[in-house]
Amino acid sequence: MTDNKISFNSVHKSITGLAETTLPKLVVLTGRNGSGKTHLLEAINEGNVRSTLAPNFQSDVLLFDWNSIIPKDTGVFHPSQHQTQRSNWFQQIRMQQENSLKQIQQQAISWGIPAEHCTTLTKIKSLDEQKLQSLLSDSQQAPSVYKNLKNLLNQNAQNIYSQTQRNIGDEQWKKAAPKIFQETPDIFLETSESIFFSNRKLLWGEVDAFQQAFGRLFSTYRDLIHLNDRLEKYPPKNDEDLKHLNQEQFVEKHGEPPWDFVNRILEVCNLDFRVEPPPLHEVSSYEPKLNKLSKDVEMRFQDLSSGEKVLMSFALCLYNASDERQEKHFPKLLLLDEVDAPLHPSMVLSLLKTIQDVLVDGKGVSVILTTHSPSTVALAPEETLYEMNPSGPLVEKISRSRALSILTSGVPTLSVSFDGRRQVFVESKTDAFIYEKLYQAYKQRLNTERSLTFIEVGRTDSTGVEKNSGCAQVERIVNALVENGNSSVFGLVDWDGERESSDRIHVLSPRIRDGVETLVLDPVLLAATVIKENHQFCVDKEIINADDRYTHMGNWDQSKWQSIINNIQKIILEREQPADSENISYLSGMSLNVNKEYLHMDDHALEERVISKFGFLQPKNNHAGGLMKHIVTSVLGDYPDLLPRDLITTFSTILDADV
Repeated sequence: MTDNKISFNSVHKSITGLAETTLPKLVVLTGRNGSGKTHLLEAINEGNVRSTLAPNFQSDVLLFDWNSIIPKDTGVFHPSQHQTQRSNWFQQIRMQQENSLKQIQQQAISWGIPAEHCTTLTKIKSLDEQKLQSLLSDSQQAPSVYKNLKNLLNQNAQNIYSQTQRNIGDEQWKKAAPKIFQETPDIFLETSESIFFSNRKLLWGEVDAFQQAFGRLFSTYRDLIHLNDRLEKYPPKNDEDLKHLNQEQFVEKHGEPPWDFVNRILEVCNLDFRVEPPPLHEVSSYEPKLNKLSKDVEMRFQDLSSGEKVLMSFALCLYNASDERQEKHFPKLLLLDEVDAPLHPSMVLSLLKTIQDVLVDGKGVSVILTTHSPSTVALAPEETLYEMNPSGPLVEKISRSRALSILTSGVPTLSVSFDGRRQVFVESKTDAFIYEKLYQAYKQRLNTERSLTFIEVGRTDSTGVEKNSGCAQVERIVNALVENGNSSVFGLVDWDGERESSDRIHVLSPRIRDGVETLVLDPVLLAATVIKENHQFCVDKEIINADDRYTHMGNWDQSKWQSIINNIQKIILEREQPADSENISYLSGMSLNVNKEYLHMDDHALEERVISKFGFLQPKNNHAGGLMKHIVTSVLGDYPDLLPRDLITTFSTILDADV
């Protein structure tokens, strides 16, 4: 079922009735103050308004506002206390196993199984049908004895489970044990504590979808590393289930280090924080804390700002949806009451993408988000927009223009201006990184009091793949924000051989370059990179002379550079320099003729050709835009005047635009 049908059940505050309404998986609900949006969410959460998606509202529905969707500090995790708790649990299991063993032994011997094969539970469990044929005096009895033995063991596993549920009062155990018994009932006959607790539900524990339990998660992973090291040095005898794993096997079984995965998610979400892992050389207690990168300070989750707490909660949701170690519970219906209130418009876009991609599409969660923010309405897909009309009361579909007029009613014009700061939406996260780095490096040359901030429209998933990016997305978002009255937003897109600039959507170096890749991989910058990374290759390919050095590059004249880039282009294009070229100016003052075929080559095709021809650059490109980021931060850091001047022209055009 994809649609969410809501209907009135009983009165809740201002919700005294409600026409039955069918809603899509994602609803952005707006309306005037006092229209009853919050009361509606409360009514759904408490069962006064029923949802067909969540018949059991107490477990199927989750309600947050921006003040309650807060990632909590879990405090210090003590591995020694956790180990003591597990040992106490297993002591109860072993006691019940010993009580059952005598009965199992007597019954097995009565079926003709030799007593020496019934001395331990482990031996009895190892008896299969083939082995019984060789042990029984009447081998034809093996199938029936094996069946009876399996039933006997299963019954005793059931009894042991039932006894532990009565005898172990710990809430964690009572929550996990039924799920474990349902999936693998015979685990209650396991006599090895380490094997018993290798069950994933017991090993990793459980966590709420919007919270973190990094203390237990990280410490457990560290314990597994230490155990694996001990197994290498002290391999157990006669135990095939406990053996040392090489690095590849270890990651395949237990996953990558969770702190690496968490920090990659935080980077994907553009959060200025990283989680500090536990010290691997210790077995000490561990408290997960955050490091704020821009200030290099340690913080707890409770110290985050209100906007950071909302974004961190959704970053944790993205992590929990992607990592399969810990048990998580996602609601069938998620109610979010103005969680966008403390967020900057650029962060609202990230929030909406996470809701759509991770919760709605990824986990099948239906979401109703209430908002008073014109930016949220402008950025949300139009098919998700609904109004809370108090006259019914009823929830009805609404157009974007109608929604914006409701939110700006009584305000002659809604003009969101940031005192000369211009927000520039670009096609991808890589583009945003490149443009932001270049702008920060060269902004002093632009001679203006205005400034630029670059915001990506796409979202990078946990594997590094960018989604919902591209020119069309830039145009949609910028146009929606402009219609909303935002006077400071612009778009910057690649030329791609066809695009024209408009008042709001600007094109990088139109009719000169295909896009940002052909800017950063300009023959001059590519030549400098190749020379820096592999001098001997450049000598062998006659790109430079044997006595030329990367450190002398600033002294080379225009004719030498022309010769060098001619050789670079010859390698890339696999032929001599054609006559059709474009004169490109650089900040150093030189002007060089660059092949138009090179400049107009598809961005991604050029990047692939570069890696193919200069294979030693591959390690620099092991993630999205890696080589370009290296060129911007390293090569242009050494020689800033090698930048093509047309980028500065594009920046100036956006800064000087009078709209």
